[in-house]
Amino acid sequence: MRFATALCREQGGRKENEDSLLELRRAEKDAFALVGADGLGGHGNGLLASQTAVKAIGEGFIQQPCLEAEYLTELFQRANQEILSMQSPTNQMRSTAAALFYHRGRLAAGYIGDTRIYRFRGGKILYQSKDHSVPQMEVDAGEITPEEIRFHPDRNRLFRALGEESCRPTITLLGRARPKDAFLICTDGFWEHVEEGVMLGELKSSKTSQEWLERMKTKICGKASPSIDNYSAAALRVSWF
Repeated sequence: MRFATALCREQGGRKENEDSLLELRRAEKDAFALVGADGLGGHGNGLLASQTAVKAIGEGFIQQPCLEAEYLTELFQRANQEILSMQSPTNQMRSTAAALFYHRGRLAAGYIGDTRIYRFRGGKILYQSKDHSVPQMEVDAGEITPEEIRFHPDRNRLFRALGEESCRPTITLLGRARPKDAFLICTDGFWEHVEEGVMLGELKSSKTSQEWLERMKTKICGKASPSIDNYSAAALRVSWF
């Protein structure tokens, strides 16, 4: 089985890109990790926080691949502790994080915050992470629709993130990897401008992971304002060798 990936990390209209992406593979262990993170603006050193997150989670998994939920939770908690150790009274750095883990034919997803993970197959979304945010809570309560999360006035209000005393990521076992599966990890600056229907449509029209990302980036550039947030994404497509 072959896993073809593509990454994009764009600054948008901000002075600094505080997103981080990391892809790590270990052939002899039949394992890889694909991780994305978004340093939270306004909390100081967002880039350092996101870099710390992807490195701690990705490298931790590759060094010791295991898909047990308890172990994957521990990887996020390690990242959280590293970020906490770098904080100061004037610098409360925080970050989201989302990761796709693969080991010996099986997959798992883990995330905290509002960096999203999607799994697509056969023109449908098989899995979509649920943001740890105030608008998502309103969706769960039936007060707004999922589409209304985009550009909601409280969209940036997260109730879980790395850099807090309590670290509670969501871990989901995704079962076996299958040919024609496609995955997308993307920060809020990306998914707020690319609706799920567009993700599916551009996937169907694309032959490679890179083409898929480029098509979605074109959509963002065509509709976003010059002051757009950083936006980053990692795409993965599964095929036979």
